[in-house]
Amino acid sequence: MGVKGGELPGEQKQVHVVAPISRGGQAIGQSGDLEGGVAQAAAGATGVQMVIDKIKK
Repeated sequence: MGVKGGELPGEQKQVHVVAPISRGGQAIGQSGDLEGGVAQAAAGATGVQMVIDKIKK
């Protein structure tokens, strides 16, 4: 997770959410893993929908 210098995650109004899905069960991403994300989600929002639509090269 990355935030601007000196700011805490809870102080953010908008967040970028990314979800990697490991094909081989590894913690570090590898070629062939699936991933998706939501570029702008309101912090604390519920019901945010994400589409897993990319394959890591």
